[in-house]
Amino acid sequence: MGVGNPGRGDDAAGVALVELISAAFPELCLNAGDAPENHLETVCRRKPDTVIIVDATEMGLPAGSVRLFPVASLGGGAVSSHALSLYTAAEYLRRRCGAHVMVLGIQPARMSYDRGLSKAVGEAVRTTAAQIINHLRGVRPLPTLRG
Repeated sequence: MGVGNPGRGDDAAGVALVELISAAFPELCLNAGDAPENHLETVCRRKPDTVIIVDATEMGLPAGSVRLFPVASLGGGAVSSHALSLYTAAEYLRRRCGAHVMVLGIQPARMSYDRGLSKAVGEAVRTTAAQIINHLRGVRPLPTLRG
């Protein structure tokens, strides 16, 4: 599930990554835009065992860094640019659907009101999408993501 606002620079990273993957695997992807709370029941109807929420995430790392981590590490009071925090959305999915929920965070360079991803985040999105697509196709194992 890609989350983000395309009008806020690197905040669109999650949406951009999911859009690239959906070209090859549309049945596995959902673009939730900047309102993931509006798509939670759609996710549950698909009966997933695992949900990965992809979003621009402030992690204090270099721009374009990518990390996969459990939602529990966000904590219940995590600040989000979304109406419903990712933690709350993930807890809903866990309780309602029984899904294991992870966050694929992409460190933004800028979240200003403009269009387009920064160079570092754009490269990270393209590289990560290619790695995920290759993994899903069984071409090679997914390497540890570094950034």
